[in-house]
Amino acid sequence: MNKVKCYVLFTALLSSLCAYGAPQSITELCSEYRNTQIYTINDKILSYTESMAGKREMVIITFKSGATFQVEVPGSQHIDSQKKAIE
Repeated sequence: MNKVKCYVLFTALLSSLCAYGAPQSITELCSEYRNTQIYTINDKILSYTESMAGKREMVIITFKSGATFQVEVPGSQHIDSQKKAIE
């Protein structure tokens, strides 16, 4: 019985992760961020890396054309640390 419960829980977690997924183009990324434009090239995304600290704080995107850029979105847990002076 425990195996069935674990299997159902694992399947539910896996399906929620697959449904979220990484955006395939900048248009999808912009709609996710509710932004009008982040980058002018709407090329296919080769790699997509994001922080996994609750809220997305940093995204690094590489396109098949070789262009790479980073988008930073301050998470709520880091707003106070950004206000402090660097020592």
